[in-house]
Amino acid sequence: MSEAKGKPDDEHVEELLSQLQGIFGRLSHGEEEESQDKEILSSPAPAGAPMPAPVSVPAAAPPPAPEPARVPIPDPIPAPPPAIEMTPAPPVPVLEPAPELMPAPMPVSSARPVPEAPPQPLPMPAPARTIPLEPMRPAVPPMISSNGPAPMTANDPENVNPAAPSFELSPDELKGLGKEVTQTAVYFTPNREKDAKLLSEKLETLTPKFTKVAFQLKVVYMQVYDPKGGINEQVMPRISGGPVRAVFIIVERPLEEPKKRALMAELEPRGIYFQEVPLLSVEKKAFYTDLLLGMVFFFDSLKPAEGSNP
Repeated sequence: MSEAKGKPDDEHVEELLSQLQGIFGRLSHGEEEESQDKEILSSPAPAGAPMPAPVSVPAAAPPPAPEPARVPIPDPIPAPPPAIEMTPAPPVPVLEPAPELMPAPMPVSSARPVPEAPPQPLPMPAPARTIPLEPMRPAVPPMISSNGPAPMTANDPENVNPAAPSFELSPDELKGLGKEVTQTAVYFTPNREKDAKLLSEKLETLTPKFTKVAFQLKVVYMQVYDPKGGINEQVMPRISGGPVRAVFIIVERPLEEPKKRALMAELEPRGIYFQEVPLLSVEKKAFYTDLLLGMVFFFDSLKPAEGSNP
């Protein structure tokens, strides 16, 4: 067993020795070559023998110059803003609260309060001086006969008496009117008597032609009325039970619809024709043409009930 173990160790040693010999052998071979080269160089060259051209060894390129180190350029520093001078605010004076003053105590007196004197009554004013006034008397308008006109007072608003007519036929003149005459009443506002006369003249010239109804208007009285008052109260007392068969009212403004209906309700059952005449239509011919047709229709509707012409 000892022999078996010693045998591999010997082989290992031999291998090491052979490796060392090889290394030394290489070294000795290199030394021989160097020595031969030295002999050749040291021995003189034969005469006439050409000198060997020197072997030009290319010079090694110089190393590149190192690049200069780049110095970083700092960013421009912005200029500082101008300094703002801060003026200190003036000190606020501290106000100390004023000490509260206590009201002085009221002196207590044992005396009783003196009662106040009652207010003195105001003197009575002296009675105003009165002026005796005469009793008012109703104005009696002058009568106008068919023989000639007389001055009228209807143009004065202060002296207007709605109950008194400004024009009226006398009883004798009324008796002379025939049955074919349609008695007519004209009412007008203050200061419009001239228009009432013109309307009366136009109405008395109206004559229906080529109709079954024949009539002739005759104004028996003209009377002023108050447009602000009740129209029924001013028209009906004079017409009720009378021979008037047509009523014309001159208006500056249209009558209110309730007043107009109330008046028509009083007149139409009595067979009385009613017509509202605008002030601007008194002189218009077209107004009288329409008026004539309306009156013919109205009286024709009453003819069968009455049995005779109006």
